[in-house]
Amino acid sequence: MVVFANAGGPRGKATKGSYAGLSQVAVPFKGALGKMGEEEGMSVVEVDMRILEEAEENYKVREDMGREDWHYKYSLTRAGSGEGKSRL
Repeated sequence: MVVFANAGGPRGKATKGSYAGLSQVAVPFKGALGKMGEEEGMSVVEVDMRILEEAEENYKVREDMGREDWHYKYSLTRAGSGEGKSRL
């Protein structure tokens, strides 16, 4: 499950410092819930957390990530080598 919460700002193109909108909660097997448009607002979304257990049984993401040959690595670089940037 992923929660996309868009921060407000000046309306415009999806560039740094602009407002893109379209906040939503993306749930496995269901898709986007509580999807909002470009207007300012708030949405409360109720989610059955058991769906995450079902998704884990089906997709086995944590099992895959624990394998020695898992090919997506995340690292955070330190000062002097692009501080604050992440690499996948």
